[in-house]
Amino acid sequence: FGSEQLDDDGIGQVLQDIPAGTKAVALNIAGCKKLTEEGFSRLADAVPKLNGVEALSINVGTCRTVTEDSVAKLVAGVAEVSSLRRVDLDFNCCSNVKGDGVKQVAAGLAPLVGLQHIYVSFFRCSAVSNEGLIGFGDGLASFKELSSITGNFGNISALQDGGVGGVFQRLGKCSSLSKIKLD
Repeated sequence: FGSEQLDDDGIGQVLQDIPAGTKAVALNIAGCKKLTEEGFSRLADAVPKLNGVEALSINVGTCRTVTEDSVAKLVAGVAEVSSLRRVDLDFNCCSNVKGDGVKQVAAGLAPLVGLQHIYVSFFRCSAVSNEGLIGFGDGLASFKELSSITGNFGNISALQDGGVGGVFQRLGKCSSLSKIKLD
């Protein structure tokens, strides 16, 4: 996509033409400059129509209009695709996302009981806090089939050892995990 040109009207059409039976969808709209909160709502509304998709990757990195509300709406839409086994969400450099946005990812995906792998990136999301990261770990601890978690929380100045350590402590409660990678 020419994501710099993608606007609120166009985003609603992006997922409309995915053929039935598709098992994996990757949407890279990083750098979108014309999307507003309305556009992210339209994207969130379109995601649940991906019935049968097992792997979903959405990259909205460097979209300066992404907020905690955007994250919550998008994750709520993703959580309606019950067939998902893998979810990759990239919020790199989305400076308006704070601790609650990070918590929303894990808590919001909880309805996906068959989820096996989560990748999430909040690289350079400067407003993310230790509390947000620990809340993310709390949400992930409830997953029963999750075998792999990969998270990129690099270059977040507010994070301290307690945040990363707190996530590892909480993930220890998830007995199905065989791979944990947090950067």
